[in-house]
Amino acid sequence: MKYYDFIYPYDSEKSGDFSKYHGNQQAFTQTVFQPEQQGNAQMQMQSQPQSSAQPPEQTRQEIQNQQLKAQRQSQFANIDQFVYPQNFPRALQLILDALNTEQEDAIFYLYLVNVAPTQEDKDIIINIQKDELNHYYLLRHVYTSITGQDPPEQLPFAGGMPRIQTYCQGLSTAFKGEIRDGQRYRKILFAMQDRVNINILTDIVADEIEHGSLYSFLYAKNSCGNQSMIQY
Repeated sequence: MKYYDFIYPYDSEKSGDFSKYHGNQQAFTQTVFQPEQQGNAQMQMQSQPQSSAQPPEQTRQEIQNQQLKAQRQSQFANIDQFVYPQNFPRALQLILDALNTEQEDAIFYLYLVNVAPTQEDKDIIINIQKDELNHYYLLRHVYTSITGQDPPEQLPFAGGMPRIQTYCQGLSTAFKGEIRDGQRYRKILFAMQDRVNINILTDIVADEIEHGSLYSFLYAKNSCGNQSMIQY
């Protein structure tokens, strides 16, 4: 029996050769135009002003602006996270990370239950903790269905439990964790191809949003924005 069983007892074609047109302008004119048109073409060319070798200052500035804009777009728009299969290896690692986080959340939320000041607070946190355990087993199913293997066992809180001084600080930590988890699950969802796994991840993302709202409610309910926080 694993330790988490004690947490809650339920189960192109190549381009043509245009090198012959790369000589001087006169050779180009003789090749393309008919003989009777060469005189008119040469007169028109001579009457046109010679273009400067360097682009105008305004043109250079526009080019620099376009290059800067493209650089910024490539820096901030991470398209790969939306594209399969580029996002698949990252999604697998995120599933493993999420499995460990769900165990840690379930343990931490029981800790919050013990210090919650009212029964209403306790009931809300217990229901959230049940969801987190359900997420753990759902994520194991997703990982196994994709890889054909069980995920490796991980030890929760390898870096130690969070150091919480007040109940309100615990609520703040839990709220931030739910936001973090929701962001992670969206990235996993983007890489899912099987309909069942898509449905599972969609449901988990919805739960994380709801959990964040509930912790925000508890934070406001206990006047955690004030200086006088609940001590324990």
